[in-house]
Amino acid sequence: MRREELKIEEKILLYLNSSRAYSSDSSKNKNEIATFLNIDLSLLESELEKLKNEGYIEYNDNNIYITDKGIIRLMSRFS
Repeated sequence: MRREELKIEEKILLYLNSSRAYSSDSSKNKNEIATFLNIDLSLLESELEKLKNEGYIEYNDNNIYITDKGIIRLMSRFS
């Protein structure tokens, strides 16, 4: 059985969760995320905007972290 590829938004949520970015104190910045995921910054920014609008992440300036809703969405993907 072939594994389904994760969407970019899922990769972002997975990275934030695995790096314990749960609040502004432990947040990650756009460059860290783009570098880790090996994606273009403009693509990342558009995905972050979608995730923020859906309530899965929060960010101000360059501090990005996953919300409780984002964790639930991520975990439901693997259950």
